[in-house]
Amino acid sequence: MVFVFGSCLYEIMFKNSRPEWAGPGGSALNASVSMARSGIPVYLITELANDFPAQHITGFLKQQGVSYTDYRYDGNTRLSLAFLNDSGDAQYAFYPGYPEKALKLNFPEMKRNDVALFGSRYSLQERNRKNVDAFIAKAQKAGAFIVFDPNYRKTADTIQHQTRLQQIIKQVNLVRASNDDMYGIAGTQTGTEAYKFVREAGCPNLIYTSNSGPVELFTPDNHCVFPVKPVVVVSTIGAGDAFNAGLISYIHQNKNIEQNFEFWNKAIERGLIFATNVCGSHENYINGPV
Repeated sequence: MVFVFGSCLYEIMFKNSRPEWAGPGGSALNASVSMARSGIPVYLITELANDFPAQHITGFLKQQGVSYTDYRYDGNTRLSLAFLNDSGDAQYAFYPGYPEKALKLNFPEMKRNDVALFGSRYSLQERNRKNVDAFIAKAQKAGAFIVFDPNYRKTADTIQHQTRLQQIIKQVNLVRASNDDMYGIAGTQTGTEAYKFVREAGCPNLIYTSNSGPVELFTPDNHCVFPVKPVVVVSTIGAGDAFNAGLISYIHQNKNIEQNFEFWNKAIERGLIFATNVCGSHENYINGPV
């Protein structure tokens, strides 16, 4: 089983000021749906509102075969407006819906060889600290493989966030971060600089993506570079989440993590296949088994 912890929202995508697509979104949901569509058993842990958009989200999750926690709060579903440019990249406007105090979540039992994925700004919000720490502790106790995707952009709170990020990074098995993430977190300009930060924080493994540039793998024993094929881009929204889904689907299917080039080459290759699929459509998830 893959356990994914994070937020859900409803997203409306615009191109040239006109709506192009609307549907359930958020990093955790996007990755969960892509994994479910590829046949991976996935359990999404999230907070849901009591409004109509939340009903649509839960109906969609059921339809996709994603198991989920049904924790409800009184309030509105978070809303994201995404404005695409001609390259398919997006600028966002987020509208909050969560109450000030997070719901107390009870996490399902995990076991060895399960995978736990979490990240985004949701994991850094003070309201979520206890739940995030409980999720990590549960995964560690079970011997699950823990993947963290910071999905981070530089803000006025970056200095305060850096300490929390270091606390999280030292407890996980793999950080999957983009060049934009690591620049926002630590001001790094290269994969080597990013890995130095991650390694010093206490995590042995980093997968470093660079938009259309190559993917770099850093482990204590390896530094490998994987080229990325040119693709026709409709939208880059959800591409990183799809990469995570593909990567984790390979890790989950092969159970034991082998720290060698062949293992990571196949895992990253699947991540790139998933990301390419998502870039070719308006949806935030793969369109079926790939």
